[in-house]
Amino acid sequence: MFVDCKSYANEILAKAKGRPGALAIIQVGDDPRSDVYVRGKERDCEKVGIDCNVFKLPRNADIFEIEGLIDQLNSDREYTGIIVQLPLPTYMPEDHICQRIALSKDVDGFNPQSDFHPCTPEGIVWLLKQLHGSLDGAEAVIVGRGKLVGAPLQKMLLDQNATVTACHSHTRNLKEHTKWADIVILATGKHMFDQSYFRTSLGRQTVIDAGITFDETGRLCGDLITEQIDHSNMNVTPVPGGVGLLTRAVLVAHTGGVNLI
Repeated sequence: MFVDCKSYANEILAKAKGRPGALAIIQVGDDPRSDVYVRGKERDCEKVGIDCNVFKLPRNADIFEIEGLIDQLNSDREYTGIIVQLPLPTYMPEDHICQRIALSKDVDGFNPQSDFHPCTPEGIVWLLKQLHGSLDGAEAVIVGRGKLVGAPLQKMLLDQNATVTACHSHTRNLKEHTKWADIVILATGKHMFDQSYFRTSLGRQTVIDAGITFDETGRLCGDLITEQIDHSNMNVTPVPGGVGLLTRAVLVAHTGGVNLI
């Protein structure tokens, strides 16, 4: 069955309700998809009473302009959280710019030294704890090794005493790994996983789809080919309406000073 991630996201948002905080979102240029993501963050902040202001820079803004804005926001006590909406124009070094944000205000958790975990992995671990109770000894497979999801998620699950196997799309006999695991987290950005990757017996699996891609029709989808999945033996997060909602909720919680893990 599909996991009701909207309800879980609302639980996270409730933890930030009434807490003081303000979020600054820096957006460079006009991108329709980025606009959608930003509006979602604004709505979530409004739900819990956290101020949210968007600082828009033109697409041809230079690096010094965005650096100056970040420095200004770092020193502004009103803002408890600052994020840079990605993607940035190709000439801007994303890591350099995002890591200029003060560690105490890096609510996206992009800097390894940040006061906060990256939002998507934290939301996933929190959700898994709601679904499983304890992750102690659970067999988890992560398919994906990206720096924003796969890599930090591996450490966070190990910290919960799960047994973690890190895989990727080139792993030999990948299906043997994914069929064995109690928990499978997909974060490849490749719309390729059908029922042949998962159990038909041996107990129920939890499958977290953290992949984001678009099919040949331009429809937003995840790593799972959901039409080819038998949900009777699986708990599955949908795309859209799944991990993305949790990510946004964790961002707002961080802005209110709440860590979930």
